[in-house]
Amino acid sequence: MGVSRLGQRTDDIVWDEGHENDFFRRMPSALSLALEATDLESLAHATAKGAEALWGCSAEVVLPSEGELRRKIQATTLNGSRRRQGVRQGRDAFLRVALVAHDARLGELVLRRERPFGRQERGHVQYYAELCALAVHSCFMREQFHRAAVTDSLTGISNRRRLMEELESRSGAPYRLLMLDADGLKQVNDSLGYEDGDLLIVALADTLASVLEPGELAARLGGDELVAVLNPLSPADASARVHRLRVLVDDLPLPRRIRDICHGASVGCVASRQGETPRETLRRAGAEMQRHKRRRKSDRR
Repeated sequence: MGVSRLGQRTDDIVWDEGHENDFFRRMPSALSLALEATDLESLAHATAKGAEALWGCSAEVVLPSEGELRRKIQATTLNGSRRRQGVRQGRDAFLRVALVAHDARLGELVLRRERPFGRQERGHVQYYAELCALAVHSCFMREQFHRAAVTDSLTGISNRRRLMEELESRSGAPYRLLMLDADGLKQVNDSLGYEDGDLLIVALADTLASVLEPGELAARLGGDELVAVLNPLSPADASARVHRLRVLVDDLPLPRRIRDICHGASVGCVASRQGETPRETLRRAGAEMQRHKRRRKSDRR
């Protein structure tokens, strides 16, 4: 590498048309995996791999947490704040490029290699980062839209649509289905109002979600009917899980005015059957839950 009489590296003042054409010829291939990514983790990995292929370096994409990303995007949308995108090159060919899209700084692309990045390469890196930042923003928004479409707005657990997707995906595989229904929700709504009824439903949903194991799903079927799709369990393990849930429900952290009306919850749990449709399994779980509700009413008399 030469040095000009002004102290600049020669690769910083010479524009190579062949290098320019080579970059734009290879970039679509490097970007293709990033554009096909369906989640932020795979997108970050694909973006880094694309940079490594383009510049013969090691690369890393650093993204903030989902909550921080949401705050950055919302703050930019609400306040119209602008974030500049910059390229910073440190010693030992260490290049950091901000990922900025729609005026929000969404992360950073970090490149390392033995030889420094020239001016033309730094321009290419910045252009690549601009496109990748747009992909990050788009992927994040897709994830948020999908989550909103399959999440119950009151409780934050899955909604009926997501529940049916999960049951369909388990077609032919064994699983347990648990259904939970609050005892006394109508009385709470009638006596105290729907806000207190919502408090009860949210507390039940939080409690149901707290007993789940990895790979299991909690969903709100409708009203105060909550469902959990459980992994295959032996009858003894299923009974232990139901007992644990009932104990927690009996001790819900609710105001006294609600606890005086609500008398816990009824729970039904069934094992899936070969050849049975998800709706048939749901009906059996509902019937089991109703049997438990009748027994509870009889015991209170």
